[in-house]
Amino acid sequence: MTNEVLKEVKTLVKGNWWKFFGVYLLTMVIAGFGGGILGGLLSLVINNDIVGMIISMTLGCILGSIFGYGLAKYFFDARNKEEKLVTIFYGFTNFVGYLKFLVSSLLFFVVVYAASLIAGLVMAAIGFIPVAGPIVSILLFAAYMVVVVMVSLLYTFYIYRNYEGDGIIGSLKESRKLVSGHKWFVFWTPLKLALVPVIILIAGYALVIPGLFTTLAAVMNGSSFTQVAGSGVIVLLGFLLIIVSLIWMLILMPKICMVCPVMYDKLKAMKKEEIAE
Repeated sequence: MTNEVLKEVKTLVKGNWWKFFGVYLLTMVIAGFGGGILGGLLSLVINNDIVGMIISMTLGCILGSIFGYGLAKYFFDARNKEEKLVTIFYGFTNFVGYLKFLVSSLLFFVVVYAASLIAGLVMAAIGFIPVAGPIVSILLFAAYMVVVVMVSLLYTFYIYRNYEGDGIIGSLKESRKLVSGHKWFVFWTPLKLALVPVIILIAGYALVIPGLFTTLAAVMNGSSFTQVAGSGVIVLLGFLLIIVSLIWMLILMPKICMVCPVMYDKLKAMKKEEIAE
C-alpha cells in the first residue's frame, strides 16, 4: 500500500516538480519577507529594535501559518489536478477556516516544542557519557522523530477534514478514526520517502550534540589544540550532515507535500471498503 501511494506521488510530481517547488518556495518567501518587512516598519515607528524583532518574528509565524493553510489546500487541489496559484492565499479568503487551523497548529506546536525541549535536555545531559552518549542520543532523537511524525500527520489530516466543517474537536476525532488501524501505513509512508535524509539528519545531530559539549569541555580544561580541533572537526562534520539532509529534504518537498493528500484519499477509500464489508 505504501508503494502504491509513493508511486502515485511520483506520477503526480513528475513533470510538475519545478512548478510545485516554485509554489512552495514562493509561499515561504512571501510569508518570511512579509513578516520581516511589516516588523521592520513597526520597529521604525516604535523605535525599538528588540520589540521590532519580536513583532517581526510573531508576524512571520502568523503569515507562515496562514500561507501554510493555503499551501496545504493547493496540494490537495493538485492531487485532483485543479491547483491554482491563487490558492496559497486561501487563508485570507477563508479566515474562519484558518482560525480553526490556527488552533490545531498551536496544539501541534505546543506538543512538538515540549518534546523538543525535553529531548534536547536529555540528549545534552547524556552526551557527556563517553561511549554510550552518542548511541543513546541517536535512539532518543529517533524516538523524538517518531512522535513528531505521528503528531504532524494527525495535524495534517485535520487540515483536510476541516473542509467538511466538523469543527476542531470533531475534525480531530474524525482524523483519529481515519488513521485507526492504519497507523503503521500513516507513519511509514512519508518516512520511507525521506528515509535517507532523515538518517543523515539523525547522524548529524548525534555528532553535533555530544561534540559541542566535548569541545567546550576541552577548551575549559585547557586541552591541547589537537584535542580541541579533533572535537571541532566532529562537530563540523555533524553540521555538514545536517545541511546535506536539509537540502535533500528541500528537494523532496514537492513529493512530501503531495504524500498526505494521496494518503488521505487512500485512507478514505479503505474506510469506505471496511464499512461496506
